[in-house]
Amino acid sequence: MTKKRPLVFALLFCSLFLGFKAGDDIEIMADFLNARSSTNFLKTYKKNIVAKLNKGTTGTVTEVKNFTDKSGKPTGNSGVKILVTSGPKKGQSYWVYNNKDNRSLKLVDKASKKEILPEAVRPEGKTDATVIRDTEAIREPAETVVRDAAELVETVISEGVTPPQIQEDCPPQIPDPPKPNIPSSMQQTYSPEAALADLNSGELKFVGRDLLPGSGQNRTCVYKNDKVYVFYGNCMSNKKESVMDMRIVANNGESIHFYMEDFKGRAPSTMKREEYSGTWRVSYNKVERPAQMNMSQVKDYVEAIESSITGCWVSSDKADCYGELKAQLSDWGPAAENFWQKPSNEWYSTQQKMRKVIQATRF
Repeated sequence: MTKKRPLVFALLFCSLFLGFKAGDDIEIMADFLNARSSTNFLKTYKKNIVAKLNKGTTGTVTEVKNFTDKSGKPTGNSGVKILVTSGPKKGQSYWVYNNKDNRSLKLVDKASKKEILPEAVRPEGKTDATVIRDTEAIREPAETVVRDAAELVETVISEGVTPPQIQEDCPPQIPDPPKPNIPSSMQQTYSPEAALADLNSGELKFVGRDLLPGSGQNRTCVYKNDKVYVFYGNCMSNKKESVMDMRIVANNGESIHFYMEDFKGRAPSTMKREEYSGTWRVSYNKVERPAQMNMSQVKDYVEAIESSITGCWVSSDKADCYGELKAQLSDWGPAAENFWQKPSNEWYSTQQKMRKVIQATRF
């Protein structure tokens, strides 16, 4: 048992250092929090406030968006999308704001249901992280929110336990038994491999570039071919690469969202899986869309995705689904988990292709 302790503490460290992550259980500590339909947290933008979540409301984190300042430095603040699991809004999905300077949310241990306190871990030296953006971060809202653990610790101090060596790859690489490759043709649900194949099935035509719901102040480039629309996030005016944020949307409304940001400022398309940070995730959703979309219709469609109360994702060894898509887990999950752990060669070549497409696009 003693030999396993460093691993347990290392995993705890990762959760705290990176802030909340998909799959975490949280509980509201403040009297209430504003619940939003998107990640626009500007004080002057209130039409996306759709509900108030009362103290004691619990939820499961399904997505996290990290914010930066004008210089591209992480602020430690983020938007957290949660699926509400208790209270009057149970089953609904909302965005709430996570402010590192105020604790209005608490992380709850899944097994014991007890709070995991940031104070359980003490900082031992400075940690730096860099996320590149080309625009100003979203302002803080008036309500109080969670203490972000983004600047907490490199070791866990516990009586009688030697602090673990925290590896750069978080969580530590643990050998897993090989999983069988599941051909996309055997699946009913849209797989990551099927989405990549559709993207590469024909020439991509540029639809437009604009701010989309949920993307904050970072513009998105939109492309299409006969099979899919491609939303390429963080499509910066200088055409430099920052965060990997790409959603592929099929004609029937099924979509796969790939997301990964590197805190060392490297270009994601040049990185291999073993270099990915803990932000790496693959998500699935299905929301009906028009057969052909202009940019105005694209915005409406993305708004529908952002406010959706269904979805599947994998950001650790195990996939999960919520809402009406819960029944799709056994179909979508195995192949998604396999892809998340070991992306196909087409994943890497598609990233390179999209970088060339961006460079060749006039905007």
